[in-house]
Amino acid sequence: AREKNLVDQPNERKLQKQPVPLIGGLCVFFGVIVGTLVASCFMDCTELVPILMAMSMMLFLGSMDDLIGLSPSLRFCFEIFIMVALIYGGGGCIDSLHGLWGIDAFSWWIAVPLTVFAGVGVINAINMIDGVNGLCSGICITCCCLFGYAFFCGHDYPNSMLCFAMAAALLPFLVHNVV
Repeated sequence: AREKNLVDQPNERKLQKQPVPLIGGLCVFFGVIVGTLVASCFMDCTELVPILMAMSMMLFLGSMDDLIGLSPSLRFCFEIFIMVALIYGGGGCIDSLHGLWGIDAFSWWIAVPLTVFAGVGVINAINMIDGVNGLCSGICITCCCLFGYAFFCGHDYPNSMLCFAMAAALLPFLVHNVV
């Protein structure tokens, strides 16, 4: 990345003091893809296609932002579009709180905006802590392992595998950023 000048230059918005390679997200993405392809030899992973497509779109969005710099409002609009596409393409939505605060199932008029709000919030929260060495990868590995275990206990093996593949793909970045 440094030889090809694919680095993020420090500025007033960034925490780093030196140029940082931009291709980390690409490496994580391909690590997840390889893990998913290997797992697909042993289990049916077709239900992960919408998630992997949304990941591809987020990779494209992040790459364009890194290379040409997108305005925050444009990024925000694309993130909302990607979340809506994931909801309608994959069918997943926060449509029940399973009794938390006395709230069970609710309509899609509430579920879709809540899911978009939560998804875009998580995307931007992770993006904000990405500049702190080891924090982003450490938190993401922990969350992926916890979600992977929860999916495994719920017998949702494809999503469990995806979580563990993501954790494995992030591990080299944790080591690189901490050591």
